[in-house]
Amino acid sequence: MEMVEKADPFPYTSAITRKITIVPFTVEGCMEFINTQIRADKKDQLLLRTEMRPLDIQIIRDAAAGSDSVPARILNAKLAREQIYKSLLEYVRESRSV
Repeated sequence: MEMVEKADPFPYTSAITRKITIVPFTVEGCMEFINTQIRADKKDQLLLRTEMRPLDIQIIRDAAAGSDSVPARILNAKLAREQIYKSLLEYVRESRSV
């Protein structure tokens, strides 16, 4: 654990934007890196892609509508945490205030 606490941030290149991002060596930083790799796997070579269920779609709708349900709060926390969702989250917040 001590080694992880002293680890330097690590750079990675977004497969979508090609932008290099420096990410802290934290659980959240590692999760964002892993999620980026999964998103970049358009041909599903990692065999991690799946179809969205109707429940998944409803959770996304609830999160966008500002629902206080646990799944919607978890999704909103993920959106706030990951850089790739920054512009989407700003758009949703602006549309709620109109």
